[in-house]
Amino acid sequence: SHGPADYRAFKAMHISLLRSRHRTADPRRAVYFYVPTWDLHGSWGNPEVYLRAHRYVVTHFPYWNASRGADHIFTVTRDAAGCSTPWGSLWEPLRSSIVLSNWGGVTGLAGVPTERCFDARRDIAVPG
Repeated sequence: SHGPADYRAFKAMHISLLRSRHRTADPRRAVYFYVPTWDLHGSWGNPEVYLRAHRYVVTHFPYWNASRGADHIFTVTRDAAGCSTPWGSLWEPLRSSIVLSNWGGVTGLAGVPTERCFDARRDIAVPG
């Protein structure tokens, strides 16, 4: 069974960044942009919360387009991370972004390396 802290890396990351002395409110000085997403479903959860956050950032902020999202960070703590699940995949919208996940897998849940689930050149595996 899952404990109260399972799948909560997104919360720890968000809170620690809000408290960080390295945080800036001036987007012109920012090196990275953290996109806060609180996925309370955890585990296999529906990727809709990430897709909505992605659409909002792309639509409302010019900084995504300046780097095509390469300097944007998402914490994706569902079991499949960016991999495909029966509810959808995050591969396409987050293809250029940095993904913090507890998965670290390089194939989809079917074990077939047909999509980007984890790119060790950019993504980071974190405790879930």
